[in-house]
Amino acid sequence: MLIFNNRFVREKWFCSKQTLIDALLITKFKQFQQKPKHFFLIKDFYTKIIDLTQPIDTIFSNFTKHTRTKIKKATSKGVSFSSENSIEEFISFYNQFANSKNLNCIGNLKKYGTNLIITSVSLEGKILCMHSYIMDKNISRARILHSASQFRDITDNSERNFIGLANRFLHFEDMRYFKELGFKTYDLGGYAHQTKDTSLEQVNNFKDSFNGTLIYEPELQSLLFHLVEKIYLKKSKKRGINEATIPNKNG
Repeated sequence: MLIFNNRFVREKWFCSKQTLIDALLITKFKQFQQKPKHFFLIKDFYTKIIDLTQPIDTIFSNFTKHTRTKIKKATSKGVSFSSENSIEEFISFYNQFANSKNLNCIGNLKKYGTNLIITSVSLEGKILCMHSYIMDKNISRARILHSASQFRDITDNSERNFIGLANRFLHFEDMRYFKELGFKTYDLGGYAHQTKDTSLEQVNNFKDSFNGTLIYEPELQSLLFHLVEKIYLKKSKKRGINEATIPNKNG
């Protein structure tokens, strides 16, 4: 279980219990582990997880042939993996990506403290892709929060395709890295179950290429959290504030 406090909001990850205090305060549960009780609003959430207790060769062999080929090609080009990246560098990198894709930008990630890690893949010193993760050491799970690729100002299709290879490489190296740290579960950070949205289907297909197991872990919101969020969104809309600035909205 992880607990993050941001201003007046409590964000609890991977919990299996709820208390009366949780129901009375401004609380949000992310990826709840048991059947929810009363007094909370429930939002469906699915994700895909990969068992890191398997040998790394088995994990790799479970990927689709297409994905294995792309990872091997990226490796042959000499890309390099790093787990030593600053939060500030990541936020700048991600927000450039988000702006190019019309996505919400992110603000401060420091609330995650030592539970946050940033990974990257680069070629000849230039970062191509970055991932952010939260780590719950108690349940040995690493869960991706954000993924960004540097497509900005790149019009050449071969270069854009190569960045796609590098992103797959980074996912695999992340799995290897967390496995070596003793983590047992790699969480792909959500899955749009039964979606009709073509763009979300493409994201699902990407995640499916790594195989894994589909699981259901709902988000729970206390009634007070739900009320505060509605008020904040209404005020933000009037002022033209990006929804991503809502406290605890990241992830």
